[in-house]
Formats: sequence, structure tokens, C-alpha cells
Amino acid sequence: MKYFKQTVTMVLVIFAFSAYAGRVQAQSNNDNNDKYRKAVQEYNKGNKLSKNKKFSEAIDAYKKAISEAQGGGDKAQKLIQLSKKQLPSLYYEEAVSTYKTFQNSQTESNLDNTISAFKDASNAASKYGNSSLKKRADDDITKLMYNKSVLEYSQKNYSKAMDTINKVINNNANYAKAYYQKALIYKKMDGHLNDAFKSFHKAIEVGKKTGDTGIVSKAKDNASGQLIYIANQQNQNKHYSDAINTLKRSLNYNSEAPTAYFEMAKAYNNLGKHNSALTYAKKGLQYDKGGKASKAKFYFEEGKAYQALNKKSSACNIFAKAAYGDFKDSADHIMKYELKCKGQQ
Repeated sequence: MKYFKQTVTMVLVIFAFSAYAGRVQAQSNNDNNDKYRKAVQEYNKGNKLSKNKKFSEAIDAYKKAISEAQGGGDKAQKLIQLSKKQLPSLYYEEAVSTYKTFQNSQTESNLDNTISAFKDASNAASKYGNSSLKKRADDDITKLMYNKSVLEYSQKNYSKAMDTINKVINNNANYAKAYYQKALIYKKMDGHLNDAFKSFHKAIEVGKKTGDTGIVSKAKDNASGQLIYIANQQNQNKHYSDAINTLKRSLNYNSEAPTAYFEMAKAYNNLGKHNSALTYAKKGLQYDKGGKASKAKFYFEEGKAYQALNKKSSACNIFAKAAYGDFKDSADHIMKYELKCKGQQ
């Protein structure tokens, strides 16, 4: 620690003590104030304990020094001021020490102890006028409470996780991660999918405002992925128009998601809107970064569209590109038995 370095000398006073690390020397000349002597002793004790990183004991010693020095005149007031100056940093160091214990054993109990320790540091910083340290402690509390919600979420205790994350938001409405976490919790709770999307939207809004581009990206990807999953289920259940509407919502979050374009092409083909299917299949190919097997699904929907539009030559050429991976057998069958493409008979 670098808190105990500067020395303050009192002239014509029987005691000398430092602002941070210097030992207060108790002289016996003409001073019979036993209470003040005890205050000096506790102050010196606090200095020694803080050097040895015994923060909790040092805090107690400085508090006793303040108590003993009450009503002791100017020199006692200076001792009180020096003691009070040490306390916020000591509380914060104690909180950091508690956090290290949590890092070694990441239990909910240790996390609660850590949060409590940082709250003590925040309160001490507020009480003794250290605004910068209070802000630091409050920021740490926000992050720790967020971590607590994540821990509760991992334990599938979604009700507790929601209560905790709401406390985070109440304490800091500009913490984008909290809204993202809230969205993830809502996704796990029956009947709250719309609430999840509202929270994703809020995470994006706050993330943009605060410059948290990572959360903005994660929220967009998660919301987009969830909507694509819903659209896939709608396509399977032959609710093609619903699937298209859902996919349009997904593209508002991520306009470069290739799977969204594949599901869109599939829905339009099933609705008999084959030119639209061609448009979306080709769009998906632009964003798909995979190899031939990955791109095969787009070519397959494109081929189906050309087949339905009676464009045999185009269909044969495209189905040849679709004959890879999961789509190989289906593409080969269509080319050989339905289109009777050249070289496939």
C-alpha cells in the first residue's frame, strides 16, 4: 500500500505523527491527557496493522483512535482527521482481500461476503468524504451483483437471478450487461419471450449509449437467433406467412444472418412465391462463409425455385451445386428422376 508515506510535524506540541506511515511519538512533557495518549497509541497501532495488511484490525484501531481523541483539542482534531483519512482505503483493501477469497472459492456465500465488503467500503467512502473511492466501490458492487445473477442463472434459480439483476438495474440503469442478462433469464421463464425481446432491445439501446459494443453485438445475435429458431418451427408447422414475418423481425437485429435468408427462401418456395425465394436464397449465399456443404442449402432452395418456374437448365446447374452434404441425395434424386438433367439419366 502507498497510503502511509507523507509526514506531518507538529511544532511546540509534545507529540509528532505522520499523515500516513509515520509513528506518532508520545512525549511525556506537561501532558497528562490519558485519553489522548490512548488515541495516539491506537493510531500508531492502526499504522502498524495496515502495513502488515491486517485491514480489519487496522480499521478497528483507527476507529478507537477517533473515539479516544474526541474533545481533546486541536491536536486531537488533527489526529481524528488523519485517522478518518485512512479508513475508506482500508475498507476498500479489505473488500479486495475478500474478493480474492471468492476467486479462490467461487461459492455464493463468498460472493455475498464480497458484495457486503464493498458496500462497507462504499459507505465508508461516503461517510469520510472520498468520492472517487466511493464511485470505484459502487462500480465494483454493480459488477459483483451482476456476477451473482449469472451464478444464480447457472444454478437454474431464475427467480432469484431476476431479483438480483433488477437490483443491479435499480442501482445502475446504464449497465448494458444487466439488460442482456435479464433477457437471458426471461428466455428461460415460461410465457416471457416478449419480455426477453424487450430486454434485448434495452441492452442494445443502453449499450449504444454507453459504448458497450460487445453487448450490443451479443444482444442482436441472440435476439436474431431466437427469432430464426421460431421461424424454423413455423416453417416445419407449415405456417409460412408467420415464418416470413418472424424472419423480417430477425433481420432487423442482424441483416447478415445467412440462416434467416435460407428460412425465408424456404418459406417463399412453400408459398409458391418462387421469385422471392430466388432473391433470398441468393442473398443468403452472399453472407454464408462456409464451404460447399454449407452453401448447398441455398442452392437447393434456388434450384427448387427454378424448377417450379420451369427453368430446367438453370435448375439443373444449380442442383449440381446443391449436391453436397445433407442435400446431396435429394439434389441427385431431383436431377436424375424429376428434371432428368443431362448426364444424370
